[in-house]
Amino acid sequence: MASFAPGRRHNYYDMFRESAAIALRAADTLHGSIAGSGLEEAALQRIKTIEHEGDLHVHRSRKELERAFITPLDSEDMLALLGSLEDITDAIDSIARTIYMTHTKQRLGYLESFSGLILDAVRAVVELAGLLGGKNKVTRDKMRELIIEVNRFEEQGDQTYLRALRDLFGGNVEALDVLRLKTVYDQCEEALDRCEDVADRFEQILITVN
Repeated sequence: MASFAPGRRHNYYDMFRESAAIALRAADTLHGSIAGSGLEEAALQRIKTIEHEGDLHVHRSRKELERAFITPLDSEDMLALLGSLEDITDAIDSIARTIYMTHTKQRLGYLESFSGLILDAVRAVVELAGLLGGKNKVTRDKMRELIIEVNRFEEQGDQTYLRALRDLFGGNVEALDVLRLKTVYDQCEEALDRCEDVADRFEQILITVN
């Protein structure tokens, strides 16, 4: 884990890379708990620990930015990006908590699809964070490709959401399961929206920093 102790010289871009890495661990844990033979409750609960780690990292990073005299990007932009990255981990934690609290067991194929899309989107976000700070044309072009990729995953999530709800309200699912799954599907779509928000933040940085 990156350390931002007082008196050290910092690579401020590491703040974003660490936040993205934490989100990836949460996404990977979520997908692993869903994609197996059954929902793994222990893995779902581990996501809360990851989310707490993300909170602590953002708290340390914000304090460091408050102390900083010069930062590579506008401090407000950096804080906004940190917050958006944290929102991804929070959204994934909300999915895990809802699945656990509501005893959701019926996957119907869609939860695995959603978690796979979230994992793919977060992987692209991790790549974006790794490229942040690069100023050559190849790096910036690659970042634009990744931004488009995240948007594509979000669009696939919208399509999956429509299919999932159509099947859910098709009359073959018990009422309690409709309530459970509708809530989780909503949160999955929310997580993908948060990934898109982060991609939008990166795009804004590309526009403003030449």
